[in-house]
Amino acid sequence: MFRKIQMDELKIGMKLCALEKDDTGRPSFFMNSLLVRSDADIEAFRGRGYGIAYVITDDCAGGQAWGPDHQEAGITVLEAGTALPEAVGFEDEIYRAAALKDEAVGHVMGFLTDIRAGRSVDAEAFGLLVVRMIDSIFRNPDALTCLAWLRDNDDCTFRHSLNTCILSLALGSELGFEREKLIELGTAAVLHDIGKLLLPEALLKKPGRYTESELAEMQRHSELGADLLHKTDGFKRSSIVTALQHHERVDGKGYPEGLSGTRIHEFGRIVSVAEGYDAMTSERPHRKSFTPHEALQVMSFGNNTVYDARFLQGFIRCIGIYPIGSVVELSTGEIAVVKSNDRENPLKPAVLVVLNKNGQSLAPPVEVALSERKDLCIKGSANPGKYGIDTNRFILGERGRPHA
Repeated sequence: MFRKIQMDELKIGMKLCALEKDDTGRPSFFMNSLLVRSDADIEAFRGRGYGIAYVITDDCAGGQAWGPDHQEAGITVLEAGTALPEAVGFEDEIYRAAALKDEAVGHVMGFLTDIRAGRSVDAEAFGLLVVRMIDSIFRNPDALTCLAWLRDNDDCTFRHSLNTCILSLALGSELGFEREKLIELGTAAVLHDIGKLLLPEALLKKPGRYTESELAEMQRHSELGADLLHKTDGFKRSSIVTALQHHERVDGKGYPEGLSGTRIHEFGRIVSVAEGYDAMTSERPHRKSFTPHEALQVMSFGNNTVYDARFLQGFIRCIGIYPIGSVVELSTGEIAVVKSNDRENPLKPAVLVVLNKNGQSLAPPVEVALSERKDLCIKGSANPGKYGIDTNRFILGERGRPHA
């Protein structure tokens, strides 16, 4: 159990489970507890704008102390032996994940803008946000991940940074990373493109192909971002290196240094996969978006020389060949939205048939588990825009709730 108190009531020896800034009604929860060890801890919380604390009132939480290593990183972690969030079904997690993503977009926007402007940043609050995304992925790896590619009309650098973070965390979880390493990866991923915020907006939004000089200017964002993070206090080397190396290729044909293979930092190779997928499935001024299945086909085509093969295969495992929310054409000519994946049979997900073979809308849609149908299979991916399908509605429902 926990109790909500004012910051003035916080005492040494209390264990925190959340902090809130001036009764906003939106506390930052974390899964471990923080032990208040000194008056300096309390002043540090107050100095970051926190006015309300949620303290644990029993000993059942078994929290970890807020040690010096955690203070230096400015974030909280769950150490070995701490219980992981209980796994839940997709429909139990999707609504919570959607609310978390909506909150995270604004947080990432403010975080990156502050770094660009040279203002001090609340690394602790951002670390807590990353922890909450990790917890969502542990509860159900499909819920938050599928939201990373469901598109809004205002996709931009901030949203791309957040999506890359979510997808990188999903891949890191699939690879078995410990929680502390996941937090470090998530921070590096959300910062990977910060150098673009130093480029002219007209260049970023230019329709059509870049000239040779414009392309060279665009490619400078890797070095600009690494330099900016190097000059900003509080960021680990892994974040700086990831910003610099996320466009390197395993065959040595990337930029800015032409590194190859394992000379590229592990996080750089992971973020390269995640951000490449998000970029391909997003519309750009000079091209239309790929469907998720098309993007994975391009990324895996032939003898792939761009991405680390182990990380690419792990990525395909964790999001599925046909990701949840993607639109497919069935062998009957019907059009369906993927509802859930079957890891034992990734080519046979559960789908919602939304259009019959004549293109007529089905209300309500018909749920079909393809793994149970030998007579029915996926013919290929389909573009939702072509059929006027709002995939968000089928995943989140009319009012942001999961489709029943």
